Amino acid sequence: MPIGVPQVLYEFSDDDYDDDYDDDYDAEEEDEDDEWVDVYTRLYQEGVLFLADEIDSELSNEIISAMLYLNMVDPTQDQYVFINSPGGSILYGMGIYDTMEFVSADADVHTICFGVARSMASLLLVGGVENKRMAFPHAWHVERTGQPLWVIERDIERDHFMSAREAKGYGIVDEIVDEFPTLEFDEFDEI
Repeated sequence: MPIGVPQVLYEFSDDDYDDDYDDDYDAEEEDEDDEWVDVYTRLYQEGVLFLADEIDSELSNEIISAMLYLNMVDPTQDQYVFINSPGGSILYGMGIYDTMEFVSADADVHTICFGVARSMASLLLVGGVENKRMAFPHAWHVERTGQPLWVIERDIERDHFMSAREAKGYGIVDEIVDEFPTLEFDEFDEI
């Protein structure tokens, strides 16, 4: 049974926010000024983007437009691209890659692999800012990084699967994380 897209509180009214945890919070007494949005919208507003499908024109346009919009609103806000993708179109993937390069002029683009980053998705994973590319220990990667050209050519001849540890040694990711990384957000800032 699908649960739908969860709604999260986007903005507190002045009466709701208190530095101390309120043990007497009652969801029934929500202020009419509280604004609720779907969880994806809230995450996008904080620079968290998901590339979790095959890279095609639709997904590429969604990622590119979100990155450009966030960069337009605040060019210094870091962006976090979570990747779980079998790869896909090189044409559309290069559009995402170029956008990552563009927005990283004033802010960092972090790339985090959860699951797989194969083919074009592995290029996007390695396209994150150096020392801000991560993978969970169970993540697998295919193809590409800063190896000598002959190594890359050999490895992309066929899909070359790697564990997270192998991907770190190869240079695709900079860090292997065992828990979800703490993301620095300005809590409840209005965009």
